[in-house]
Amino acid sequence: MSGKAKKTLKGKMKCTKKCSEGKSLSGVPFTFTTSTGSIMHGICGYTDQAQAETTGLMWAISDDGVATPPTDFDSAMLNTTNSSVYTYYQCASYKKGICAFTAP
Repeated sequence: MSGKAKKTLKGKMKCTKKCSEGKSLSGVPFTFTTSTGSIMHGICGYTDQAQAETTGLMWAISDDGVATPPTDFDSAMLNTTNSSVYTYYQCASYKKGICAFTAP
């Protein structure tokens, strides 16, 4: 919750479409090739379908060595596909007056 990165990945990302087009639970698939040659598969989406009061980027990436991206965001969140989910949300404009994110 400090805002400091604990881990970084460097490499090249190849998307089939822009993440902003991933407005469903299955998102848009992407492949990430790290600078050390590892290939990771994931899905991304810029979405507000999960919670109406928030909007932002959500992406899920399979663990290193997994040959396919997560099936969808729900399976990635439940970790039934050996993957992790990351979200970068902000309050939707109509909720800015009352919406706040706080550390647990």
